[in-house]
Amino acid sequence: MSQKLRTKASDPHSAPTHKEIKAEVEKISASAEFHASKQQHDFLIFVVSETLKGRSADLKGYLV
Repeated sequence: MSQKLRTKASDPHSAPTHKEIKAEVEKISASAEFHASKQQHDFLIFVVSETLKGRSADLKGYLV
């Protein structure tokens, strides 16, 4: 975990930046514990990206 993330985590009122969230999602998806197909990996990245862009309400089954 980066120093910046540790600093933010110590302040409960501070939210992580989009860049930090994307970096953590990439770390999770690359980890040995996250056993996923390429399709599942792409889905996770897509959902997180759309949510960070403020479009989570637009995430419907037909879009996915």
